Amino acid sequence: VVIRTGAAGWLVALRNGPATVAAAFTTAAVNTNGAGDTHIGAFIGRLAQGAAPVEAARYANAAAALWVSRHVGVTAPDAEVRALLADHG
Repeated sequence: VVIRTGAAGWLVALRNGPATVAAAFTTAAVNTNGAGDTHIGAFIGRLAQGAAPVEAARYANAAAALWVSRHVGVTAPDAEVRALLADHG
């Protein structure tokens, strides 16, 4: 189960494990249009590539943070998402 908690990120609960918080990234939001689509698309995309659910949720949080920090609808390129993740441990 994955529950979005807004600015707090996501709560990821697996069937046989504890619930884990995938923290959101702090960013100056200038355009939230399409952020949800970016978020879920990045999450599903990472799952399809074999990522664990918590890793996929963190990736999606980073992708959405990049998306909302831009004035126009642009992509959240994988290299930029990975760089943001690396900067935040």
